[in-house]
Amino acid sequence: MADIMNTTVYTKKAVLDFQRFDARMFKSVAWGTHAVFFMLFAIALAVAVYSVTAGGYILFAISIACMAWLGRRYYFLYIAPARKFDSSSFINLRHEYRFRDSGVTMSINGHFDYNKLLCAYETNDCFYLYSNKALALIIDKAGFDKDGSNRLGALLSERLGNKFKIISK
Repeated sequence: MADIMNTTVYTKKAVLDFQRFDARMFKSVAWGTHAVFFMLFAIALAVAVYSVTAGGYILFAISIACMAWLGRRYYFLYIAPARKFDSSSFINLRHEYRFRDSGVTMSINGHFDYNKLLCAYETNDCFYLYSNKALALIIDKAGFDKDGSNRLGALLSERLGNKFKIISK
């Protein structure tokens, strides 16, 4: 099989899309999390308002603590990643990948074999290759020439078997 080449530019959109994907797949944060956060926050706010009007300051303190915990969790899941990216050193960093029969060669981290991959996912825009739960390679489909993304999907399916999943097409 001929080598499959890819150049991926790590834009803010690509990185944040990955972080949302990673939160859903590995951190088990469901799509409805936004609604649950806002609902619980609204309930805690209503309890805080009620407790002030009723004179229940212990209940007020508990509801404020709940709002602080929910707000902190929401911040670290959804807001902090965007802020971290803005100050990171890999804004618009380019990675070049060469997929061979024997493994993947990268312009940054060298070479590793497919059997070292924990799992891989294909979405409409990207491939995510996980070498562990904390580290994944983002392979942007726009960086392929011709039918490279189809060939890579077939290669990953062949090499990884049930560790390769197509999330959407």
